[in-house]
This record gives sequence, C-alpha cells and structure tokens, in this order.
Amino acid sequence: MNVAKNSTGIIKLVAFVVAIILCFIGIFSVFKFVAEKKAINAETKVQNALEDIKVSERTRVDSLQTLADSVKSYSKIELQVTSLIADARKNIEDANFEEANLNISAVVNVIQENYPELKSSDLYKDYMNEVTICNRNIETHRNTYNKCIRDYENTLRDPFWRFFISKTGYEKVEFERLSASLGDNQDMPQINWD
Repeated sequence: MNVAKNSTGIIKLVAFVVAIILCFIGIFSVFKFVAEKKAINAETKVQNALEDIKVSERTRVDSLQTLADSVKSYSKIELQVTSLIADARKNIEDANFEEANLNISAVVNVIQENYPELKSSDLYKDYMNEVTICNRNIETHRNTYNKCIRDYENTLRDPFWRFFISKTGYEKVEFERLSASLGDNQDMPQINWD
C-alpha cells in the first residue's frame, strides 16, 4: 500500500510538473505572439504616419496649383481691365471735346477709383495662407511620424519585449527620421507664375 501511495504521489508530482511546464510554454507562446503583434503594430503606425505625410504633400501641390491658377487668371483679367481704363483715359485726353472730356474723364476716374479691391491680391493672400496651413499640416505629420519611429524603436529596445521579439524571427525595419521643418522651401511645389 505504501508503494501504491508513493507511485500515486509521484504521478501527481510528475503531472504537476508537466502542467507547470505546459503553463510556462503557453505563457511564453502568448508573450511571443503579443511581442510580435506589438512590433508589427508599431511598424504599421510608422508606415501610416509616412503615408499621411505623402497625402498632405499631394494635397498641398493640388491646392496650391489650383490657387495659383486662380491668381494668374484674375491677374490677367485685372491687367486687361486696367489697360482698357488707361487706354480710355488716354483717348479722352487726346480728344478735343472739352466739356465731353470733363464728363467722360470724371466717369472714367470714378470707375477707376471705385474699382473693387483687386481679386487677385485677395487670392494671393489666400494662396499664402494656404501655403502656411499646408506646411503646418505637413510639419505636424512629420512630428507624428518621428514620434512613431521613437515608439517603434523603444518597443524593440525594451528588454522584456526584445527578448520575446527575438524569438519570433521578426526583423527590425529601419526608418529615416524627417526634419519637422520644411527648411528653405525645398519641398515646395514649383509654381510657374507666367
């Protein structure tokens, strides 16, 4: 009976040890999975932040080109109107109709002096505001991108997560940090103002 009790005790001990080993293997597997998922999520955040920068840059090019086209169009119209007024004034001055000259001259002066504020100057102001807004938006996205890189690198450097990540076969992706400021407008779209 003693032998049966001992063998039952040994079986229970072996079963307990096997259960503990299986629990450790299970926990290790869970941490390994979580670590790989954490690294992949951090990598995805960096890639998404980079895509946000690209979208903002494309939006900037499109909107600035559209505004530039509007400015050019209105500038051309206003140049034509101003030229017509100048030509009319010159023709009036060249004419020898003294009384008519005074009346017509007064009308032309009123038209010229009361001409509404030039639209192209407002559009140019809008253009400059849009440049500022777009650049701030891109700078914000670049800061977010650099923060995501920091978070990604910190995840991979953390000793706890690094241990489990190294067991997954996950390979670190190298990302290049971007300057938050746009500098000397090196990234600005080139607008032909002619």
